[in-house]
Amino acid sequence: NFSTNQDQVTKMVELMTKQSILLILIAIANAFTSQTLKHSHRKSNAITKLNADLITFDLDDTIFPVAPVVQDANAALISHLHGIGYGEISQESLIASTKLIRGELSTIDKVITYTELRKRAIRMEIDRYELHQRTNADLTERYFTDLVTKAYDVWEENRHLAAEKYLYHDAISMLEKLRSEYPNATIGAITNGKGNPLMMKDTLCDLFDFCVSGEDDDVFPHRKPHEGIYNVALQRYKDLLHLEGDDN
Repeated sequence: NFSTNQDQVTKMVELMTKQSILLILIAIANAFTSQTLKHSHRKSNAITKLNADLITFDLDDTIFPVAPVVQDANAALISHLHGIGYGEISQESLIASTKLIRGELSTIDKVITYTELRKRAIRMEIDRYELHQRTNADLTERYFTDLVTKAYDVWEENRHLAAEKYLYHDAISMLEKLRSEYPNATIGAITNGKGNPLMMKDTLCDLFDFCVSGEDDDVFPHRKPHEGIYNVALQRYKDLLHLEGDDN
């Protein structure tokens, strides 16, 4: 009996020892987890408290979806062309002319801006219509140049109106929060396209400080992802700082 009792006591001690070790390991694990969480929390706070001097955004499919924006702008352009007598021009024919011009440029390895491409497509459509519908020799080259420029301006104006219409639902609140949390930061747009928040008078105008486009004379043809467009953006930022310094 004594031997049996001794064995039982030994087993109980072993069991208690194992339980104690387990409890110690759990305590160590909890302590480690707690310290890790505290470190992560401090690290997270450190990130959110960093000073932000310059914040930049893309525009197309970032602040607003580009497809419906361009679609609305194209529709406005076609409506304008119909209103000045070019009723046979359609979005489909305009797109076809754009593709034709791109194909011709690719054969000679030439790149032009999106603005120039769109103007050439408009002119091609007008010339095609004039060839088949009119024989007025009094229409000068200056007349057609002005006609194309006006038509393009209609497209660009409506692109900005459509961008305001289709802004992502949380875009403005997000930008306003950034303005609030980083009041000294400069906020800019860097885009390859023709969107410009400074032209969006009812929505984004007051939330951005500058915009750099791949169409700009000091950028093209160095669109994103080329470093050239980012270098120009940094220079615009520095120029703004100098202006603010002069004002003070």
